[in-house]
Amino acid sequence: MNEETTEKRGEVPLNEMSEKEDEPTFESLLDTLGHFGKHQRIIFSLLTLSDILHSMVLMFLIFSTVVPKWRCLEFEGLNVTAISAANEGLNVTGITAVNRGLNSTVLKVRNATNDTNAENFEKVCVFNGSKCIRFDFDDGYRGIVVEWDLVCDRKYIPSLTTSTTMFGLLIGAALAAQTSDLFGRRKVLLVVMSLMLLCQTLVVTSVNWQMFAVLRFFTGVFVAGSLALSFLIPMEFIGPKWRSFSGAFGVFDLGEATSALVAYLTQDWRYQALVSGSAPIPLVIAIIILVPESIRWQIQKRRFSEAAVGIKKMSRINRKPVPDLAMMERISRAQNHQKDKESRYTYIDLFRTRKLAITTLVVMFGWFSVSIIVYSLITSISSLSGNLYLNAAYASLPGLFLGWTVIPMANWIGRKGALVLYGSIPIVSMFGIVILQATGQIEDRAMAKTALAIIGKVGAGEMWTVILIITSEQYPTLMRAIGLGIGNVSARIAGIIAPQIWILCDFVHWTVPFIINGCLAITSVILILVLLPETRGRPMPEEVPPLSCPCRRQPTQRESNGYREAPSTGETAC
Repeated sequence: MNEETTEKRGEVPLNEMSEKEDEPTFESLLDTLGHFGKHQRIIFSLLTLSDILHSMVLMFLIFSTVVPKWRCLEFEGLNVTAISAANEGLNVTGITAVNRGLNSTVLKVRNATNDTNAENFEKVCVFNGSKCIRFDFDDGYRGIVVEWDLVCDRKYIPSLTTSTTMFGLLIGAALAAQTSDLFGRRKVLLVVMSLMLLCQTLVVTSVNWQMFAVLRFFTGVFVAGSLALSFLIPMEFIGPKWRSFSGAFGVFDLGEATSALVAYLTQDWRYQALVSGSAPIPLVIAIIILVPESIRWQIQKRRFSEAAVGIKKMSRINRKPVPDLAMMERISRAQNHQKDKESRYTYIDLFRTRKLAITTLVVMFGWFSVSIIVYSLITSISSLSGNLYLNAAYASLPGLFLGWTVIPMANWIGRKGALVLYGSIPIVSMFGIVILQATGQIEDRAMAKTALAIIGKVGAGEMWTVILIITSEQYPTLMRAIGLGIGNVSARIAGIIAPQIWILCDFVHWTVPFIINGCLAITSVILILVLLPETRGRPMPEEVPPLSCPCRRQPTQRESNGYREAPSTGETAC
């Protein structure tokens, strides 16, 4: 059979096929060096452990902004101890209780004859038209609320500082990929990780909440870059067979529990900031010494001499032979050709066709929903019944064990089945809290409310992992990175909004955030079930569909020549 006959049948000529099959990739080097040898395990272990310090830096915002029980000690122009409250039949209905929508009839005012401190004005901001100017806070963890009296007309500030940190995460995630591609993965990682710890330590020097918020913003910028690169660098050393395991394995939840322990031991936000900013320094030193630059990046940038040093070191540690280093130039050409093709696509292209637009909108809503649920429940831990530190630990530790079940479950019952399974956890728990309130049992079962909120947070975290898997399998190879990127952007925007949801407790009802979380969870599950295909067992898409308009399908060559074919099942143009 000659080449002309081959081309007519739509097959690839043998000489072209062999050339394509022989085109080396970085995985060709790993076939010789080992896909997950000792060298890769060291890199993976160190950068996975860095999740603990990332988690401690992020969880700091929960404890630092905790609002303890408080009462007013002095009103403007009035001395509380001089307020006449000696009569046994003191009428509390005249007290104006403005804060948090409290009904004055439930305000606890103790009789002066029974309490030497006279009135106990719990959460009272205004009394007889006079504003409270001095506050008394319960003993316990000393956060910024206690430090700067962030209650009453300043009660929005704690959630504002949390949103500021989340906004920093959004900026940092966008900058990390670009800068690491220009200057190298390792260099940028070490810079952002060091600056993250520096900013976290400098938070201790804050003299007001504005300085605190600015430093937390920059901490968020650097922690986002450190998080992204700590995940990316091991993936660029590990072979494809081990990437699923590496992606699923993480100790972020262990960092949350560690943060709760540090908060319990220090009892002060300044000490906790100092510990979370300085204690991880030995780990950073180990990363500086033992984690090399990405060989894949060096080859892409044609730094062959540096890549050769890294390859020889890997072969020595893994006790494998040194591969043919002449392959690096061909690998570089292949990588840059692939990158050139990927760079042709932007976020706008994710909306070029009807199918892509639907997929992208569903993906964005899914990431947005689970991020809202996770971050809003994390920030609510301090307001739940029970011990603050135990609640934080309970909300984190189950994820260490439940996270291992996501990938096998997604392979066993499918991506959609796993989504329904894990998505039902936050749905049931959020609406369970609302049902307890509706039946009037919430006051008697405060711990049940706490347990349901914690279970919802754990389930939403695993639901997030399933949505990540679904997202990565929806887009063709050349658009997969920007597909994941737009989902990440949606999650960061949700992280900014999440702390503000709890303000609705003051203006509407305390169950509103739980209703919002439950509705978001059930809506995202339904949209993915109805509008996205099941991808279990299917090859990941490779070809990008035609992105040009008009929207009607273009006629095939046979149709143009007067023939008519069966309706195409392929993707339409728009």
